Amino acid sequence: MKQFSKAGGGVLLSVLLLFAGCGGGGGGNNSAPVVSAELPYTVAAVGDTIVLPEASVEDEETLTATAAVYKGTEKVADVTDGTFTPSSAGDYTVRYTATDSAGQAGTAEISLHIVENVLNTAITATIPAGESMEIRLGSGAINAATGETDGTFSAGDYDFMYSDIANGGTEAVTVGTKLVGASSTTDLTAIEGSLYENMSVSASATKTLRFTGEYLVNKAGVTGDVSQVVYFVENGGDAEKSVTLTVKNFVLGEAETVDSLHFKAAESKEGVEDTYIDLTNLKSVIDVRGETTLDYIRKVKVSGQGEVGASVTEDGKLRLTVDTTAGATTAQWHFFSWDSIVGVPEQGLLKRDLSQAEYLVMVFERDAGVSYGDATICMLLQSDDWGVSWSLPCPYQSYNNMWFANITNQDEENENLVYYYFPLKQQIEDEVIQSDWCANVDSLQIQMAALPTGAEYGITVHGIYWC
Repeated sequence: MKQFSKAGGGVLLSVLLLFAGCGGGGGGNNSAPVVSAELPYTVAAVGDTIVLPEASVEDEETLTATAAVYKGTEKVADVTDGTFTPSSAGDYTVRYTATDSAGQAGTAEISLHIVENVLNTAITATIPAGESMEIRLGSGAINAATGETDGTFSAGDYDFMYSDIANGGTEAVTVGTKLVGASSTTDLTAIEGSLYENMSVSASATKTLRFTGEYLVNKAGVTGDVSQVVYFVENGGDAEKSVTLTVKNFVLGEAETVDSLHFKAAESKEGVEDTYIDLTNLKSVIDVRGETTLDYIRKVKVSGQGEVGASVTEDGKLRLTVDTTAGATTAQWHFFSWDSIVGVPEQGLLKRDLSQAEYLVMVFERDAGVSYGDATICMLLQSDDWGVSWSLPCPYQSYNNMWFANITNQDEENENLVYYYFPLKQQIEDEVIQSDWCANVDSLQIQMAALPTGAEYGITVHGIYWC
């Protein structure tokens, strides 16, 4: 008998084989039919249409099991089309019955726990060794994320998908993700090279489980409409495991866009008229939404003894800091694409193929009244096949490194705004960088160096955009 247990109010999936009618009668033996069935999830929400599995029947005769749904001892529905939509929260039993010509019946029961809303509901369960616990997000959560009413979404229509998941237990757990469509189920933990095992949620902590749309389509192979998102925990140990999980939200999002940018193209020179660049319809290549999205940004201390930091401001902008109290420090921040070797735990670059981009622009703001000395900043493109674009220049000063401390008039309204940019289309045409390189960006890197020592310095990144 395979059985999930109940703990703390969370009722988990159970499969019970119940045998009846072992007496005589017709047929070639005295055994009742053996019926079995199981669901791919254990917890669902009121109003979600639950697709029930067909039961399998082992018997000398060719039999088909019928199904009925009970809440307690009360039958609430006969299953006629393979689905059931619960109208209230509570514990339900789906009972499958197959009866042979001698009147002997075999049954199987599946238990389902229904909550008012899967989102922001703590699910507590005790998982037996070798079993798993699954939480299903159905049409209600999907419609809330899409703003539509059909209970499905297409992964390719969104730049990213994420949920903030809280672990209320006393030990770390790895929370897996499945996307269920009409004809297939994609287990994102099983994708080759995903490194999903590094996606554990620490005890008494929250983690943002996020995937870019490009990853879901191009790496995981998700096609068609997705009608269910399943978060699951497997217990591969030898003893039962108690878990408490809260799926705080479910977000399908598109990258930030800006209508236009206007900035000075190059440093002013005596006798040369200033030129400006006007760009429209720009889209961000990175996104920092989600409670722990900073986990997806790798902070690298290239040299020195200082500390490298990253945070998100109250208005959702990325803050990059370097503490040089212990000495001069060269710092980098890496944003990885969906196809980089770091796998899903660090994928954060929304757009891998930049070969068709006309411009790539990083807009950042210095702190007012702070002297950055001779500090430099540069933006680098890295490809596993091509290397790092150390020689790709920003035309403002015609170098890869930008001395940004004293730039005060690149933006006509805010003297502390700085625009570091690549005219990629022109640079590809001039063979400064190869088109194939831009088509296979594995990481985008920001580097700051030569900051004064003895304090913490930072910049606020308004966005990294392409058009």
